[in-house]
Amino acid sequence: MDEQKRKVMYTVIIVICVISILVGLISEVGIGGGKIANNNRIETGNVIDTEQFDPNPDLFFDNMFSNNTKKDNINFDESKYKKMNSNEPLVWEFFSKDVSENTYSIKVKVPCINLTANQENGGNITSINNSIQKSFGDPINYILGGGYSENTIYNGDYAAFIYKDRLSIVLRSKLKVGNNTQDMMVKTYNINLSTLDNLNLEEELKARGYSVSDAEKKIKEYIRAKNKYAEDLKSSNLKPYERDEKNQIYKIENTTEFFITEAGDLYIVYSYGNSTTEETTEKDVIKFEAK
Repeated sequence: MDEQKRKVMYTVIIVICVISILVGLISEVGIGGGKIANNNRIETGNVIDTEQFDPNPDLFFDNMFSNNTKKDNINFDESKYKKMNSNEPLVWEFFSKDVSENTYSIKVKVPCINLTANQENGGNITSINNSIQKSFGDPINYILGGGYSENTIYNGDYAAFIYKDRLSIVLRSKLKVGNNTQDMMVKTYNINLSTLDNLNLEEELKARGYSVSDAEKKIKEYIRAKNKYAEDLKSSNLKPYERDEKNQIYKIENTTEFFITEAGDLYIVYSYGNSTTEETTEKDVIKFEAK
C-alpha cells in the first residue's frame, strides 16, 4: 500500500472514532441539558422515568406563571361581563409587593376575579377573592408584622387561562423561613363565566373522555412509576420524596386542585406542600387531553 492510500485509510479511521465518541455523548445529553441514562431516565432537576410517564406537564407547570391571562380567542370580549372595575382586565392584579429588608424578602403578585358580586352567583366570586387574599395576601401581613424571627423569603405568582366560557386561575407561593425546608403552596380556582358556578372536576374529565375510574387509573400509574424510581434511588444513598399510592387524596372526589388551559387541556395538581403537616416543594402534575 503506497503512502497516499495509507494516509487516507488512517484519516477515515480517525473520523469514524470521532463520530463514535460524539454519538456516545449525544446519547448522554437530553433536551435542556438534561442527562438521559441508558435506562431511559431523564434528569432535569427532578428525575423522571420517561418510560412510565410524561415529564412535560411538570415542565409546563413550572414555566407557566407569567402573571397574566392566556385566552383561547384573541378576540375574547370582556366587556359583556359585569366588572368591579371596567378599566381593568377580567383577572386583575389588584395587589403586588416587591420589597427586601434585613430580615425578609417579599416578591408577590396577587390577582382577583374582576367581577361584581352584585349579580346572580356573585357571592361565589366574593368567596373566591376572599380565599385568594387569605391564602396569599395574609402571609405578607404576617411577615411585615414581624411574625417570623428568622430570615424569610416569600414569593408568589399566578397564571390564568380562559377556554370558551371557563376561567382557571392558578396561584403558587413559596416560603422559606430560616434553615427550614422551602414550602410551596398551589391553589386553583375554576369557574364558568356564564353562570359563575365552580367547575366540577368529574364533569370536566368526562367532557374529555375520561370516566372517574379511567382518571384514577392514570393517576395511580403515574404515582406508582414515581415510587418505583424512588426505590431505585435508595440504592444510590439518595432520599427521594415518597408517595403513598393508596392515599385517598388521589381519588377524584378528593382532588381539589386542577385547571384548564387556553388550549382546553385539563391538568390535575397534587402539591404536597399544601398539607399543614409537611414542608416541601414536591408536586405531581398530570395532564388529561381530550381523547
